[in-house]
Amino acid sequence: MSKIGYGRTRQELLDTVQKIIQADGRPNPFKNGRPGKDWYYAFMKRHPHLSMRSPRQLGKERAVIKPENIEKWFTDFEQFIKDTVDDPNVLLDPSRIYNADESGFSMCAQTGRVIGLKGARSVYNISASDRSQITVLCGMSASGHFLRPLIVFPGQRFTRYMLEGFEEAVMGRSANGWMDSDLFATWLKTVFIPDIDQRQVKRPVILLVDGHSTHMTLEASDICKDNGIILYCLLEHASHLIQPCDLRLFGPLKEAWKVCLREWQIEHVGEYVTKFEFAAIFKHAWYRAAKVEHAVCGFRDAGIFPLNKQTVLATDKFQACKLFARPSKQSENQASTSNENPSTEHGQQAAPASNTPVHVPGEPSVPGKEQAATPSSPGERQALPSDLSSTVELQATLLAPDEQQATLPSVSSSLVEQQATLSSDPSAPGEQLAPLPAPDEQQATMPSTSSPPGEQQVPTRSGPSITAEQQAATPSTVQKLDEQHTTMHESPLSKILKIPSPAPKTSRTSVKRKIIPKAITGLGFREFLLEKKQKREEEEAAKKARKLAREQKKYEKEQEKEKKAIERKHKEEERLRKKKELEEDKAQKKRIKALLRAHKQKQVVSDSDSDVSNFSLHDDEDDSQVLPDPNVCYKCDGADERKGWIACQRCFRFFHRGCTDIDFETMTDNEIESYPFECLFC
Repeated sequence: MSKIGYGRTRQELLDTVQKIIQADGRPNPFKNGRPGKDWYYAFMKRHPHLSMRSPRQLGKERAVIKPENIEKWFTDFEQFIKDTVDDPNVLLDPSRIYNADESGFSMCAQTGRVIGLKGARSVYNISASDRSQITVLCGMSASGHFLRPLIVFPGQRFTRYMLEGFEEAVMGRSANGWMDSDLFATWLKTVFIPDIDQRQVKRPVILLVDGHSTHMTLEASDICKDNGIILYCLLEHASHLIQPCDLRLFGPLKEAWKVCLREWQIEHVGEYVTKFEFAAIFKHAWYRAAKVEHAVCGFRDAGIFPLNKQTVLATDKFQACKLFARPSKQSENQASTSNENPSTEHGQQAAPASNTPVHVPGEPSVPGKEQAATPSSPGERQALPSDLSSTVELQATLLAPDEQQATLPSVSSSLVEQQATLSSDPSAPGEQLAPLPAPDEQQATMPSTSSPPGEQQVPTRSGPSITAEQQAATPSTVQKLDEQHTTMHESPLSKILKIPSPAPKTSRTSVKRKIIPKAITGLGFREFLLEKKQKREEEEAAKKARKLAREQKKYEKEQEKEKKAIERKHKEEERLRKKKELEEDKAQKKRIKALLRAHKQKQVVSDSDSDVSNFSLHDDEDDSQVLPDPNVCYKCDGADERKGWIACQRCFRFFHRGCTDIDFETMTDNEIESYPFECLFC
C-alpha cells in the first residue's frame, strides 16, 4: 500500500487486524479483539522486508506522471541536442550540464522530540511567530561544481547588510520574497555566466530548469542564446523523478539547515531567528550539504548524466500512477472489438480457439476426462472485468515474492476445480459443454510449460463453433467461474482493506492546451513566446477597445439620461404652467360669474327703484341713431382718459370705469377685456 501512496500507520494496522478478527469471528487472545505491541513487534519480525518510514507528500499532479511521459521527454531532449548542437560531446561532458532550482527554508523548523518534565502538559520551543520562509536559488553541475546561492529576501529597503556572515552568496530582493522573472534574469547575468566563465567551461552549456513561469521568459532566452547556454525545461510535475537538485541536494540541505538552526537557538537563548541572521546560519548548512557526491549522484539518479532513461524508469515511483491511469483510445477500441461475439455466415464454422492445457498441481489427470481450460481468444479473455484484473495485478504487485508463490497455485487450483465441476455437471442449465467432436476434428495441443516429474497434463480440446444467438444466450463459462471465484474466495481482508482500482474515464471534455516547447533557447519556444506576446497584445488591445466601447456606451447612456431628465423637466414645467393657466381660467370664470351674479342683482334692484339714476333716459331716443363718441363718457360727459374706459358690447357707448356700478378696480386687464359689459341704456 505504501508503494501506491496509501501506507498505513501502526495504529491503522492494528485497527485493520481488529476489524478482520471481528468480521471473521475467530477466537483470539487479544483484549477486545485488538492486538497489542507484542503482536506488532512479532508481525514486523515475521516480515523483515517491512519497516516504518516517514512518507513524503506526493501531489496529485505528480501522481499521474506515467513512464511514457518520462520516456518521451528523454527522447525529445536527446533528439533536440543532436539536431541543434554541433558538438556531439556536450552530453558526455559532466562539467557542461547544470541544474538550477529554488526552494524555501522555514524560519521555524521542526526540532523533533525534546527532553521535558514527566507529566508536563505543554513543552514549548521558542521560534519566529510568522512562520515565514526564505527562498534560495541553488545550482550545480554533473561534475560537482556548485554555483553561488541566490538568497531572495522579502522587501525593497533594508537597514542592515543582509549577507552578513555569508558574503560569498548573492542577495536578491522581491516584494513577497519569491522568485520572479527579473531575479532569474539577474541571476543568469551576475551568477551563472560569471561562474562558468571563471571555470572556463566550454560552450555550449546545458542548463536544466523546471517549467516555472519565472524561467520561461523571452529575456532569459535572449541572455542564454547570446552566451552559448542551452536553457532546457524539465518535464512538468516530474521534479521528484528527473531533477537532480530535488533528488540529492535539497534533502540533505534542509536537514543540515534544521541542525544549524537548532544549534544557533541553543547558543542564543532568548533570541529567535530573523531574516537578518538567515545568511550566517545558512552558510554552515550550505557547506555541509554542497558536496561533490551529492551532485554526481543527483544527476545519475535523474538519468541525465550519464544519459540513461532506464535509471528513472526502473524505479518504483510509478506505482501510484496505476491508480490514475486512464485507458487510451486504442485499448478501448481493442476491448470493444474483442468483446463482440463471433457469428457464422452461410453455414461456415468459426475458427476454433486454441486452448492451453490446464495443469492441476498434485492431482493426476484422468484419461478421457475433458477439462475446461481458460480460453486464449481475445474475446473470451475480456470476460474478466477490467477493474478486477487491475485489482488482481495490484494485489500481485503489493504481495511479497514468497506470498505470491503461495497464493497463485491455490487460486489456479480452485479455478480448475470449479471448472471441472461445472463441466461435469449435466444438470446445470445452459452450462453444459458441447459434445466432443470426431477424432479427426480434434486438435492436438502441446503443453505450454513443462510439468514436474510424476505429474500429468490435462488435455484440452477445441469445441465446435456456435452461432452468435447461442453464445448470447449462453453465458461465458469463464465469466461465471470468475464471479463464483470472487464470491467464494472473498476474505475479510479483501472486504476491509480496500485496494483502490483505476478510476473510470470521465465523459467530460478536457480542454486542449498547446504544448510548450521544452527548449527555452530553441526557435520553437521563441516563436511560441512571440506568438503569446502578440496574442497578449491583441487581447490587451481588444480589452482597451472593449473598455472604450463600455465608456462610450456609458457616456451615451448618461447623455441620454440627462436629455430625458431635461425633457421630463420641461414636460413638468409645461404641465405646471398649463395647470396654473387652467386654475387661473377657473378662478377668472368664477370671478366673472360672481360679478355677473352681482350685476344681475343690482339690475333687479335698479328696475324696482323709480329713480334708477341721476341722469334722465330718453326712451324715445333710438339707440341705432346714437353715434358713440369714444372720448366722452355717456354718464358724466367727461373726457378724462386717466380714469380708464369701458365700452358697451351692445351699443358701443363708452363710459369711465368709475362711472359704472361695477367694481373694475379688483379686476385685471384681461378680465376687464373679457368682461361682457352692458350699459344701463341697453
